Amino acid sequence: MRVPSEMQQQLLFDGSSRARCPISTATRHARIGVFRHRLDGSRQTLATAPAQDAHLLIVQLKEHPPHDLWVGGQHLPAPQVGRGALAILDLRRETRALLSAEVDSLHVHLPRTALDDLAAEAGAPPVTSFSTGEEWTSGDQIAQQLSTLLAPVVEDPNQVAQAYLDHVVLAMASHIAATYGAMRPRETRPGSLAPWQLRRAQDMLASDPTDDVSLHEVADACGLSVSYFSRAFKATTGTTPHTWLQSCRVNHARGLLLDQSLPLAEIAQRSGFADQSHFTRVFRQSMGSTPGAWRRLKRER
Repeated sequence: MRVPSEMQQQLLFDGSSRARCPISTATRHARIGVFRHRLDGSRQTLATAPAQDAHLLIVQLKEHPPHDLWVGGQHLPAPQVGRGALAILDLRRETRALLSAEVDSLHVHLPRTALDDLAAEAGAPPVTSFSTGEEWTSGDQIAQQLSTLLAPVVEDPNQVAQAYLDHVVLAMASHIAATYGAMRPRETRPGSLAPWQLRRAQDMLASDPTDDVSLHEVADACGLSVSYFSRAFKATTGTTPHTWLQSCRVNHARGLLLDQSLPLAEIAQRSGFADQSHFTRVFRQSMGSTPGAWRRLKRER
């Protein structure tokens, strides 16, 4: 479309410093951004979001009049909607909105990777699409309440703790993914760990071979008692947490053994074993040969 010279242009969510969201909450591999979109209506504004692998949640904080919308170049006139109405835009195609009236809305930027992180944390399949049942929906009381909590602090995030912002943003994103993206946890066998619990436990156990993390810490991170966690871990993986950790240490040691210059005693220490004899005993049980013999075999190949 041709843009008149007197029209104000606004680029949203393009990754630049001027488009950076004032509130940003991290998932495992991405960040969810929150932005309060406000215009006084004194000038026409063309707001553009370039094509990207993300979705955009919009919650209207006040009534919004009809306006012109283009998605992937296709003109899709947007209707008048009331306060609290929400829509979820697929940003994989460039999206443009021509705004001529006062605007006050909350935007939550949901990258695909962040949605994948939320699904993995919930032990659910990835969210592939969203459906609100209609272009705009206005009956979501939870989204409206969470928007009310976020809207006042977007312009001054320093007035509240980051932990509070993270909690509310993740609650909003998870609610949207579950309600409109059908994010449902997979069923787990009775007495086994949920996928997110297993992932968290394995991450903690394997994060540093030399760090002797306690079972109490791991069980507490999974919201379980030590005894229940130990039984559930074995039911899920077929082995105890200690045996699983020893396997991780052996795998780490195998990588170090490829460096012929490293002494076995140093490899034992760097892999989290008590001493070289302990390293040799565990390695032989796992691999069927001593570390020295395994190293010589690798060198001869």
